[in-house]
Amino acid sequence: MTDTNAVDWEILKEILDAQVHINVCLEQYLLYVTHEDADLDREEIVACLDQAIESHERAMADLDAARRTIRTTS
Repeated sequence: MTDTNAVDWEILKEILDAQVHINVCLEQYLLYVTHEDADLDREEIVACLDQAIESHERAMADLDAARRTIRTTS
């Protein structure tokens, strides 16, 4: 694998990781809103939103890593 291919793969992996974290957040909330027996109170909804925020923060960190990779290899 050439250096360019390695960098491209690293960037793609970071973007894919970010997408995974965003999907986890979406899936958690969809599970909550689509199951009638998921009778969550405010604290449980806040916990779900906290998890969503953490997932988005990880996604942002993945995207930032991809950006740093591009900047350091250009």
